[in-house]
Amino acid sequence: TLSYTLSLHDALPIYAKASLNSAEKAYKQAKTSYQNARKNEKVKRQALKDAEKAMKYKKKIRKLSEQ
Repeated sequence: TLSYTLSLHDALPIYAKASLNSAEKAYKQAKTSYQNARKNEKVKRQALKDAEKAMKYKKKIRKLSEQ
């Protein structure tokens, strides 16, 4: 029977790879969350612009109907 002894250096690559995977996963989640927040901001800004355009259009229609 053969027996092997493992040193600390034998275990380090496994730990480093596991922590790298979890770091990559956390980065991807944070990036996705940031991108979604940016999309929501863009949607809100566009909605405000659309609302302003609608109000201007309604005012214009009122002025025309008063004449």
